[in-house]
Amino acid sequence: MALREEQLEGRGRGMVAARALRGGKELLCETPLLVYQDEEAANTNTFCSHCLCFLESRGKPITQCPSCTSVFCSSRCLQSESHNHRLCKALSHLKTSDLKSDNRTLARFLIAAYNLALEHPAAFQILLSLEGMEFVDDNVHDLHDFLIEALHGSDVDPLGFSVDLTGALLAKDACNAFGLMAPSCESGERKMRGYAIYNRSSLFNHDCLPNACRFEYIDKPGNRNLDVHIRALHDIEEGTEICISYFPINWAFGDRQKKLEEEYGFQCECDRCRVEKDWSDGEDEDNEDAAVKGKPLEDAERTSKGKAKNQEATDEADEDDDDDFGHAMFFVKYLCPVDDCGGTMAPVSPKHSHMRSGAAGGPMECNYCGHLRTEEEFLHDLEEHKLLDDD
Repeated sequence: MALREEQLEGRGRGMVAARALRGGKELLCETPLLVYQDEEAANTNTFCSHCLCFLESRGKPITQCPSCTSVFCSSRCLQSESHNHRLCKALSHLKTSDLKSDNRTLARFLIAAYNLALEHPAAFQILLSLEGMEFVDDNVHDLHDFLIEALHGSDVDPLGFSVDLTGALLAKDACNAFGLMAPSCESGERKMRGYAIYNRSSLFNHDCLPNACRFEYIDKPGNRNLDVHIRALHDIEEGTEICISYFPINWAFGDRQKKLEEEYGFQCECDRCRVEKDWSDGEDEDNEDAAVKGKPLEDAERTSKGKAKNQEATDEADEDDDDDFGHAMFFVKYLCPVDDCGGTMAPVSPKHSHMRSGAAGGPMECNYCGHLRTEEEFLHDLEEHKLLDDD
């Protein structure tokens, strides 16, 4: 067992390394508790309503439900339990409802959650056990009223599900849903296809300089294309907490803090944030641009992070420079070099080298766009950014 769950001081539940781990090690592979489509993606009829695969990638005729008009990559997906009569009726009602556009994806989540309660009660209890802040939103009552109408006359008594339960479920979704955004096979553009909630994967805490990242291979052949794969970026010592980033690693300090505060209810105090919190706004923007391009944080852009450049501050400045150098190394090695990607590079896992064309030929793989980089290309980047010792 590579991981163990622990209660961490000031961080709640989390995952730590149960033994020393090598970079590229697959730490966890997990099937989702539930999956639901993004409303905008569903309206494009581009992705399978069940497995979310890009329909053209399967090379098969598209199968459409005659009742709710959802599209599927196969009759097997059409006949799955995630599209039973109950859900089909609810989705048909959604198409004609007057719900606000912002609420329609949330309605799809609630439909899937209430279906989970009936089809897999034990899994539903796991969903309820996940972390979640109190969901305060004026739309809760509108969503609950929609469910009452959507599920009316089906084999479930909708009145058995209270407004409080609906709010609790929305809170679980807000804190634990993983966006599924595999690139389109047609254009390579990342589009939100849907969301998935996992049990153990929800326990990974956030860090702005993570030591692991997640991969999905939604368009791969087979029935478990929605599994999440958590992979170590580098060697990890036993007892170290395993953290992922909840958003692209090239986000600026202010954007990261705002996202974490609004959606997860905490302020990040990781090593990177402690360094960057003293930067001026201009430095924050300059260094964000540098990170986007895969460039190190140049001395001219740092201006010693707004601190006085005098003799008394020399030791402190040297320590800060070491921190910046470490961050620059992180971005050069682990930030995808493809323009405007923002993905994280991780060593290719031999177990999944067949999942992307040519994966076996490159040691690093981007978890967003699938870009592959060889060791020679990485060393070239180090030289280009003057982070490689001459000797």
